[in-house]
Amino acid sequence: MVVKGIDEEMIRRAIKQGAISKQTDGLLARYTYVEVAYKTRGDLYIIKTVKVVN
Repeated sequence: MVVKGIDEEMIRRAIKQGAISKQTDGLLARYTYVEVAYKTRGDLYIIKTVKVVN
């Protein structure tokens, strides 16, 4: 995340405000140029992958 310039707030925004689609094992959120693959366990978010998209 540090190398690509993505901070924790960007991940939160992607999950809360981004376009959400279902994946085989979790969800994918896309917001601006950030894509976050994650799972939910109750109120807990488990981040699997964070990447920059073009």
